[in-house]
Amino acid sequence: MIINSKELRARAHASGKILARVLHELGKMAVPGVTSLEMDTKARELIKNAGAIPVFLNYQPDGEKHPYPAAICLSVNDMVVHGIPTIRPLTIKEGDIVSIDCGVVFDGIVTDATTTVIAGKADPKDAALVSAVEEALASAVKVAKTGARVGDVSAAIEAVAKKYGYGVPTMFGGHGVGNRLHEDPFIGNTGSPGTGQMLREGEMIAIEPIFTAGKPHVIFNEKDGYEARTKDHSRSAEAEHTVIVGEEGGEVVTAL
Repeated sequence: MIINSKELRARAHASGKILARVLHELGKMAVPGVTSLEMDTKARELIKNAGAIPVFLNYQPDGEKHPYPAAICLSVNDMVVHGIPTIRPLTIKEGDIVSIDCGVVFDGIVTDATTTVIAGKADPKDAALVSAVEEALASAVKVAKTGARVGDVSAAIEAVAKKYGYGVPTMFGGHGVGNRLHEDPFIGNTGSPGTGQMLREGEMIAIEPIFTAGKPHVIFNEKDGYEARTKDHSRSAEAEHTVIVGEEGGEVVTAL
């Protein structure tokens, strides 16, 4: 989607603000003892009360056999992405890394974002992993400028991963967003500067770095078709914002 008017920009920020508030509340909720089902139920309630629609619920990506059955993706510890909170409910435990991915549509605009928190007392190594993926997101947002290449954004993310020695699962990444949940271009988390599609003024994209503490290889749950875990069971963390490409960098719309 191209944001080319004040009216569209206001709608994008309104959608993003709703999502930011939902993720903020869910992040506070992710404490030892809470269940994934309770968190998904809360997400649906918050989104409905805000007058929005949970865009993940019943969404069916290309190639998937079944629609996604929840309002959020809740990926814990070695789950890299797309943990389904409703099919096999789990209980959050002390020290768990909890990545909460959610999307909403409000006033016709889809926004997508992820927050990662640590339940209870954090292991310093886990806290460092979460901090690094947030640093990568901030770095990538800065380079998401009008006229930059997708590879510039990808390279910024990869540089942070290399800086700290983290793995980067290459099959996952960011994407265009706005009219639909997934639009072109795909924005990988590894890449070379100056390569790939040029970013256009006003283009709305979701930037989504994902790091693993160990090897980047993942295995998929063949039963549900969505959940992906690290093959070596190392822990993973994710961060994501929807931004509007501009002359000075990405304008974040999914922040409080």
